[in-house]
Amino acid sequence: MTYAIDTILYATDRGPRSCEVLNHAIGMARRFGARLHLVTVIDTPMPADRNLYRTYLSDDQIEHLQAEAKARVSEYLQHGLATYDAEHPDHPHSEVLASVQILEGNTAELLLEQAAKLKADLIVLGSHGQSQLGEMLIGSVAHKVTMRSPVPVLLVPINQ
Repeated sequence: MTYAIDTILYATDRGPRSCEVLNHAIGMARRFGARLHLVTVIDTPMPADRNLYRTYLSDDQIEHLQAEAKARVSEYLQHGLATYDAEHPDHPHSEVLASVQILEGNTAELLLEQAAKLKADLIVLGSHGQSQLGEMLIGSVAHKVTMRSPVPVLLVPINQ
């Protein structure tokens, strides 16, 4: 049996250090000749929060706000890719990037679902390196994905 990495899922939280994680993801994709799928997730409000929103906003206003949020996230991702290309003119992201997806829902669940759907051989994401207590109290997407993923996960440290 030969070992290959053909498909990489890069999950971004759109944080200030995401470009560093993107560099690793693109570098891995180039090194292995893999296709890279960029995925980001917008957390959706809990049902109780949604009901609160509906107290003050119409469904049309809520949909409009969600569409605006998705557009801003898309602009942010395009800016990040353009920044990468400006810093790496000899190796543009288009050489390896297969898709960009903006999903809405539970981040860890959706990342794992997308990895399965894409048949990803590797997941690349940043890790803030929270303490065990911090993970217990607020959870950690990186921890959840790492513990439940059937494929290897590359955690890029992004401590600030």
